[in-house]
Amino acid sequence: METKIIEEAIEDFNLFLQTTKPDQRSSQGSLLSSTVTWKPPEIGMLMINGDGAFSARTRKGGVGMLVRDHGGKILGATAVPIQDRSSAEVAEAEGFRIALDCSICSAGGSYIVEGDAQAVINMLQGKSKIKACLDVIGRDTLSFVSRFHSCSFHFIPRDGNRVANALAKHALSLEAPLTWQRNFPSWVQREASFDVSVSSN
Repeated sequence: METKIIEEAIEDFNLFLQTTKPDQRSSQGSLLSSTVTWKPPEIGMLMINGDGAFSARTRKGGVGMLVRDHGGKILGATAVPIQDRSSAEVAEAEGFRIALDCSICSAGGSYIVEGDAQAVINMLQGKSKIKACLDVIGRDTLSFVSRFHSCSFHFIPRDGNRVANALAKHALSLEAPLTWQRNFPSWVQREASFDVSVSSN
C-alpha cells in the first residue's frame, strides 16, 4: 500500500514538472543544458516539430507541434489533449498524425517532420514494420504525406525538440485543443527564440 502511494506521489510530481511552463523555470534550468539544437530547414522548406506526452496515472496523452520556416519564424503551433491512450509510444505516434492533419500545414507545401520518438520515426521512414498498436495511426499519417509536394521524417534527440515537447506536456493540462497562428504564448516564443539563437552560433 505504501509503495503504491509513493509511486503515485512520484508520478504526480513528475507530471507537475512536465506541465510547468518553460517561463516558470529558472533561467539557469534546462535551456542551458541543451547539447543538441534545433536546425532550421532550407529556404523553401517548412519544418514541423511534433511530440507526444503521456500520463500512466490518468491514461491521458498530449500532443504538441509547431511549424517554422527557414528563419525560425513560427507559423503555427498547437497543443492537443488526447484521451485513453495506452502508452507513450501511441501518444508520440498520434502526435505525427495530428501534425500532418492540422490545418496549419498547407497542402502542396514542402515539409520536414522531426520528432524524438526513434521507434515511431523508423516506422514512418519504412525502416521497421508498423506495430499492431500503431497500425491505424501509422497508416493515417503516411496517407497524409500525399497532400504535400514533399514530406520526410527525421529523428532528433529531445534537446532539439524542446518546443514541441513543452507543448505536448502543456496539453496534458488542457481539456480542449489550443491552436495558434499568431499571438503565440510568451513561453512558446521564448523557447523558439532560444532555438534560433543557438542554431545561429
